[in-house]
Amino acid sequence: MFLGFATTFAITWLLRKTQPTGWAKYPAAGLLAIAVMALILGSRFQEIWTESLLVAIGVMLIQGLLSRLHLPSRQKPPHLKA
Repeated sequence: MFLGFATTFAITWLLRKTQPTGWAKYPAAGLLAIAVMALILGSRFQEIWTESLLVAIGVMLIQGLLSRLHLPSRQKPPHLKA
């Protein structure tokens, strides 16, 4: 299933010359990695998949929180005319 999803995003990425689909390489690579992991781990994939998903969600939440906290320091200074 994951390999099928990865293939769909890879085909979408191939259309980047005519459509703005350069972003599709990221889900294609991630889903391909999950598919390979499922093939290697077999029945143990369910255990690792659940734990990995929880860790990934936690990392995304923390990253989102930290990006909001540092937002004012990333703003450009106002342009002053002399």
